[in-house]
Amino acid sequence: YIPIEIKSAQTFHPEFLKGLNILHKWAPEKFAGGYLIYAGASQALGNYQLLNILNLHDELIQYV
Repeated sequence: YIPIEIKSAQTFHPEFLKGLNILHKWAPEKFAGGYLIYAGASQALGNYQLLNILNLHDELIQYV
């Protein structure tokens, strides 16, 4: 499974990862990481990839 959280904000806030963290806690063998798609800068944060919506296609090609 590949969990994805989508937010409209440009500034990252740790609570954006709340849903992804719940999935990981619930079933860590199925949800080891995930993606947060938002309007801010792309970056890696722990097991999560934060991806900018405007560059989404180019960003995802790196992880496929």
